[in-house]
Amino acid sequence: MLSQTQTSSCRTETSLNPKATPVQDCAALFALHRHRLRLRFRPSGRPMPPSLHGIGVDILHLPRLRALIARRGADALARRILGAREKAVFSRLTSGEGRERFLGVRWAAKEAAYKALFPAVRVTWKDVEVLKGGGSPRPELVLVREEDREKVGKTHVSVSHDGEYVVAYVVAEGR
Repeated sequence: MLSQTQTSSCRTETSLNPKATPVQDCAALFALHRHRLRLRFRPSGRPMPPSLHGIGVDILHLPRLRALIARRGADALARRILGAREKAVFSRLTSGEGRERFLGVRWAAKEAAYKALFPAVRVTWKDVEVLKGGGSPRPELVLVREEDREKVGKTHVSVSHDGEYVVAYVVAEGR
């Protein structure tokens, strides 16, 4: 059922039929754009809710990561938590702060991914890679093992960092 805020936002986005109710207007807008939403539909034509496998969130306090790097070293930590493609990018970074931020973002995103994917997929540090694809600033969460990719649909990751904190959210769609 649509809430009042949802119906009013549909009304402002389009005026398909000036005599239509807000709910009818929303339904018409949805019908126009349903191919973009990649939703499944019931035989009656009504949309099925998207299947959600899980949601994960993690926040990392960077001083905690700095202490770990001071004890073990950045390269040793990178060998422990980064996948092959991530290591290649990490090896090209030169500044200490850039390397720390890179490790922090991957740490938080991988922790959030573990929470979103568990229990169907039990990932380790190297089973998940956080990459930036094709010049886009948007990170992409990649499951390395084929059998893991078969169990879960598309994954979405959002990462933010400010000052001493890095936060990551992962949403995993179901199959």
